[in-house]
Amino acid sequence: MITGFIPLPLFHMLGLNFCMWSYRDSADIIMERDRLFSVNKFPVDVLWMDIKWSENYQFFNFDNTSFPPDKLDQMNAQIATSNRRLVLVIDPMVQNNTDYFVFTNGIKLENNS
Repeated sequence: MITGFIPLPLFHMLGLNFCMWSYRDSADIIMERDRLFSVNKFPVDVLWMDIKWSENYQFFNFDNTSFPPDKLDQMNAQIATSNRRLVLVIDPMVQNNTDYFVFTNGIKLENNS
């Protein structure tokens, strides 16, 4: 049975990707890795940030201690200037926590259906 062609992956995903899990994730560490790859002319196309970027593993919320908003802006600008991409790793789960906007929005959507 023919179902069609497999779509090509995003072009930048065909290049070199760097991912490292760390206890000390922060915007400064990501920017330092980006800088070192550039200085050493290492051809990395994509930087991956593992789940430690999130606040208490509540995805879509950055940990403001390790990633304050001004550092996020600086980090994004530096990575864009380096002509790299940034990918955030998330786990497909939502915490049962009424203070977590993803959970409360999901409950509202479920109740409206």
